Amino acid sequence: MSGVQAPSIDFDAFIFDLDGTLLDTADDLGGALNRVLADANVAPVAEHVYRPAASNGANALLEVGFGDKWPELEQRANSFLTTTPKILLCTVNVSMA
Repeated sequence: MSGVQAPSIDFDAFIFDLDGTLLDTADDLGGALNRVLADANVAPVAEHVYRPAASNGANALLEVGFGDKWPELEQRANSFLTTTPKILLCTVNVSMA
């Protein structure tokens, strides 16, 4: 190092744009979707199928991947996500008592 220090700039916030405007991450998201589908023994989806949904969030990708099965799976996932924290909190409280 030459001893020259870069100027310090303070920021109050950082903004991330993840909808594909700055970086094309559709293939990364499609790869993640296809991994989830493979774990569930569901056929993978092609790029032309997942790409339009990639900017619309995880639910849109999962709906594209699981198709007609997604409404029931979404309900199960939401139930799991709302119930699990309560169970974990109860377990922590019991084990710390």
